[in-house]
Amino acid sequence: MREAPSPRRLCMLPAGTYWIGSDGHKNASPRHVRRFAGDVWLDCDLVTWLDFAGFVTGGGYADDAWWRTADSASFPENARPSSVDARCEAVRGLTLSAAPPVWTRPRGDLPVLGLTWFEAAAVCHFFNARLPFETEWEAATTSGLVNATVAVPVAQEWCLDAYASRYWRADVGVRGRAWQLGQQVVLRGHSAREPTVGATARRSADPAVGGAGRGFRRAWDRDPAA
Repeated sequence: MREAPSPRRLCMLPAGTYWIGSDGHKNASPRHVRRFAGDVWLDCDLVTWLDFAGFVTGGGYADDAWWRTADSASFPENARPSSVDARCEAVRGLTLSAAPPVWTRPRGDLPVLGLTWFEAAAVCHFFNARLPFETEWEAATTSGLVNATVAVPVAQEWCLDAYASRYWRADVGVRGRAWQLGQQVVLRGHSAREPTVGATARRSADPAVGGAGRGFRRAWDRDPAA
């Protein structure tokens, strides 16, 4: 997969007020208002295989700098794979197995699937970005700013937050409640078993467990092109 990647497509989620949550989903209720004080930039599409390849060839797995949270708290020692080569082969297989039957773009533009939350967070950090908070992900998705199904029919997406069953309790701080050691994290989007679930559905996940249908996108607090 050495094809040139397509230009990065970004969307801006403007500062302002957004409706978040749903009264129809237990873990997403109640529907409430969320105000973002600043603009946020997100990938329009999921992070690609070539982005991941850049992380790998750039020494992303070896550099301790990428394997910690924004507040410099380190990830668990076993967050990184024991064999980078074996891990890349496994992720490559998961990525290709989820490819649509007809794919006209370079294969390297396929969304990379199967990374753990720890790996996804490290890739984001490598690109001077972070995972989006789930409030940002939901606001951008329900507003039509990002494409949650650009290349694969179904894909769950990692978010930065620690999971809380009551959305309004999780929805604190500037944009959300970032993960801390020992906590479950948030997955948004729907899996193949949930084709009718909307963008407001939430679920918890072990950050150390990847999956064939799990991808992610990056978020920036300032325009990365500036």
